[in-house]
Amino acid sequence: MSPPWNSKSFEFDREAFSGRVPLFPLPRTVLLPGSLIPLHVFEPRYRVMIKDALAGERLIGLALLRPGYEEGYHGAPEIEPWVGVGRLLAEEQLDDGRYNVLVLGVARGKVVEEDRTRPYRVAGLELPPELPATSTEVASWGAALLRALETTPPRFVRDPSRLDQLRTSLEVPLDPARFGAVVDLAGGSLHLGVTERQRLLAAAQPYERVRTLQEIAESRQRELALLPGVRPWRHGFSRN
Repeated sequence: MSPPWNSKSFEFDREAFSGRVPLFPLPRTVLLPGSLIPLHVFEPRYRVMIKDALAGERLIGLALLRPGYEEGYHGAPEIEPWVGVGRLLAEEQLDDGRYNVLVLGVARGKVVEEDRTRPYRVAGLELPPELPATSTEVASWGAALLRALETTPPRFVRDPSRLDQLRTSLEVPLDPARFGAVVDLAGGSLHLGVTERQRLLAAAQPYERVRTLQEIAESRQRELALLPGVRPWRHGFSRN
C-alpha cells in the first residue's frame, strides 16, 4: 500500500488512507493538524505500535486520555473521541528498543470503532467531510479569524512570526480548499490549554474552529482583565 501522504508536500491523501490508525493515548497531549510533536516511546506495547506503523502507513492517532485514566492506564482507559492523525516524520530507534519520533499532525478523525486484539489499540476513524464553501463564505470566515487573532492579547501568542504571516495571508482572497489549514495554523500559533486544543481538534469544520478561536480570544481578554495591576489591553497597539 502506498502511504497516504505526498513526500514533497506532506499533505494527507484522504483517498489513500486505510481508515485505521494505531492509537497512542496520552494524558496531556493534543495533536492539531500542522503541528509537530516530538515523542519518546518507551512502553513495550507502544514500541510494537511504532514498529508496526513504520512498516505500514507511518501514521498513528494521538488520543487524549479522559480524566480518571490513571486507575486503568495499563488497560484501555477512556479517550476523547476526536484524535489527531500524525505522520511519523522522523524516527530513531535506541539500542534498548525505545524510540524517539517526530510526529506531524496531518488530519483529525473521530474514533468509530476499536480493535483491541493487539498489544495496542487500533482505531477505525471517520474523517470529517470536506464541505464545499464559496469564496464569499471563506472571505467572511477569514475576516472573523483575523478579528480573533487581532483581539488575542500578545502574551498568549506562542509564535508571533507565524501569526504575522497568517495575518498577511488573511488580507488577500483565500483559496477555499486551503482555508481549513490556515485556521489550524492559527490555532497552533497560540498558547492553548489541553482542553482548548481538544476543542479545536473536535471542531470538524473550519468555520467551527474560527468560532472556537473567537471564544478563546474573548476568554483570554477576560482572564487578563481580572489580573491585579493589569490594564485592559487595546488591540492594535504596537510595541515598536
